[in-house]
This record gives sequence, C-alpha cells and structure tokens, in this order.
Amino acid sequence: MDSAKTKAGNRSIPIPDSLISMLRQYWKWQAQERMKMGDRWVDHNKLFTKNNGEPIFPDTPSQWFRRFRKRHNLPDLPFHGIRHTNASVMMAEGVDVATVSKRLGHADINVTLRRYGHAIKEKDRGATDTLSRTLNRRQHDTPDDSFVDDE
Repeated sequence: MDSAKTKAGNRSIPIPDSLISMLRQYWKWQAQERMKMGDRWVDHNKLFTKNNGEPIFPDTPSQWFRRFRKRHNLPDLPFHGIRHTNASVMMAEGVDVATVSKRLGHADINVTLRRYGHAIKEKDRGATDTLSRTLNRRQHDTPDDSFVDDE
C-alpha cells in the first residue's frame, strides 16, 4: 500500500531516538545485502524487503510477528493489535485525544474517541480513586467541626 485511506493518514510522527538508531542499523545491514546482490538487487526504495530487494507481501509482517510471539511466549495478538495497544496506552497515560488521533492518522477525533474511549474511562476511574484518597486523607487531618459554616 503506497497511500493512506485519508489525507490525515499521510503524516509524519516523531519516534524515539532508540528506534531511529535501530532503523539506521537495519538500513546499513540492508545496504550490505544490496552490495552482495549487485545487479540482482531489485530497487523499490522500501525499507523492509525480500532478500533481493523486492517488496514483501503485505501479510509478511503479520507472519513475522506471529513467530516472534510464539518464540517469546507472548499472548495471542494480531499484528494490527500493536496499533490498538499503542493508542490505548497513550490515552491511559494521559496523552490528549487530539495528539493520539493525529498520530493514528484519524481524520476525525471522534473515531479515536469511539475506538479508544475505554482508556479514558480507565483514567477517569483512576481520577476517582485519587479524589477518594485525597478526601479520606483530608477527613482524617481536619477536625469534624471544620465543615460548619460560621456565618
């Protein structure tokens, strides 16, 4: 797939320096493979390719991920599930919905809210627990008559 479903899907997003470093290492390795293949290398200007430079099949990352999960005893999760996990974690950790929506390439923030609203609800439950702890702490620190209005 060379294009996104919507204009919002064509985007640049910042990624961690550690990931950039890993991708650079991979790019160097791929350049060495390209040199070994010589004129047999099929240049499609893709980062992830077959061993001769041809584009991989769209299902290949899913197959790689499935084998990786099994090798490391990880729970059953489809490859696309990484995207959902990422969005849910960002929202549960307090990243604002507009930022999450933009990173996901959603043209409409309501799409993000419908799909990942559960993460906001979890955060809301956490806020309720925090409020409860604060009120309970205050109740123990404050004399009972402090709530009486002197006016």
